[in-house]
Amino acid sequence: MTADKDLSARVVSDVECAVVAELVVRIRDRGPEPDWHTNRSLFGPWCRFEAELVGDARVRELGKSPWDALYRLVANHRAELAAAGMAL
Repeated sequence: MTADKDLSARVVSDVECAVVAELVVRIRDRGPEPDWHTNRSLFGPWCRFEAELVGDARVRELGKSPWDALYRLVANHRAELAAAGMAL
């Protein structure tokens, strides 16, 4: 099989695909750890990133990386995502 045939075998036209749901997530960089948060006996580790479901500010999670925040959002808010139209 040539590279052209391999590529064309993987391409799926828009006619064959149907949109099942759309999910819009906003990920924010909260910046470096503030001074008031550096006391580890009172606070846990600083999670720099925040992921939020656009349109529902109650559905949000913190994470140490953008991917971590997104993963936590999906893992911890399955019911809310299903109500928003996602099939998980």
